[in-house]
Amino acid sequence: MKKIVFGIGIVLAVLAVLAAPAAADYNIFHLVPEDSSCSPGENVTVWVKVNTSYNDINAAQAGIIFDPSVVNVTLVEKGTPDWYLWDWQVYDYGADKKYVFIGASDLLNTYGPGELELGKMTLHCEAPGISSLHFTNESEVGNRRTEISHPGGVICGQAGNECTMEDGTFTCMAPQETFSKDLVEGWNLISLPLYNATDMTVANIMSSVS
Repeated sequence: MKKIVFGIGIVLAVLAVLAAPAAADYNIFHLVPEDSSCSPGENVTVWVKVNTSYNDINAAQAGIIFDPSVVNVTLVEKGTPDWYLWDWQVYDYGADKKYVFIGASDLLNTYGPGELELGKMTLHCEAPGISSLHFTNESEVGNRRTEISHPGGVICGQAGNECTMEDGTFTCMAPQETFSKDLVEGWNLISLPLYNATDMTVANIMSSVS
């Protein structure tokens, strides 16, 4: 009886293993941090990364479209792994956009699985506003699209087989207005000489009072 029960347990364990679904392959391009910000004239750094389930990656590239009136990419530094071939460049995209292209490949080594760094971008705040940081696809920039490859060819990035891409945003914050005034000891009645988007006239403030 003990042998029969043990045998059934083994069969059930095998069935449970066979019934378990296989893990899905993935390649997810993303930014760290996803959303970034700083004030005009300042810089902030943002990593461009791909999280992959493959263990034989030998090439990856990404294009990211941005609004140059809000932000500019002034530098991109190589991350890890130490890609054998690596470069970056900024290109015009239409009348009012640009995109930064980062390309990496290695003829001698393969990498993964896990997080691979394509590069660390330095973003310079040009003028107050918000710019999307949008990963490019083939219909937008052709061969400078976002893709990833292994020795067997392109894994994802071509039309109809695009990689998973998580866009980000950059916010160039408006300068903060400040006001200082010397006060005397005790109570002081003051007003702030700063712009307010609300109409602060008496007529407007009291308009709800019948």
